[in-house]
Amino acid sequence: MLIDKKMKLLQSLLTALALLASTSAFAQETVKTESFDDFVARINAECPINSGGNWSIESFATASDTAMVELQVPASLVPFMSLLTEKSDNAKRLWVRELDGFGETWHAFVAKLVEADRPLKLTFKPQGRGEDDAASIILMPADFKKK
Repeated sequence: MLIDKKMKLLQSLLTALALLASTSAFAQETVKTESFDDFVARINAECPINSGGNWSIESFATASDTAMVELQVPASLVPFMSLLTEKSDNAKRLWVRELDGFGETWHAFVAKLVEADRPLKLTFKPQGRGEDDAASIILMPADFKKK
């Protein structure tokens, strides 16, 4: 009788392990097959994502072949926006470094962005300011690749 109980317990444990393994494989396959647009919609639901000091990612979106991120920045940057969003390698490197501080969600987004080979339009919205003070810059997937 004791052996029967042990056998049933072992059978239950093996069944639970088999279910756990199949569920895990299914979840991994779902993540692998998720489209870039679906991924962006999913992480947009996590917004805003704060990075301290009046910095936050307000939204992720896609339009056609372009990914878009709206970033709230401190209002003190308004006088420097034209310099910070100029079409130069230095400005692009600056933003690639700065945005790295947004953590795992950002890292996953960049990996998917590079994999999907999509350009990124970053729109900067100074805190407490109107649309007239917004600025943007375009980053290409190659800008995120380590050199």
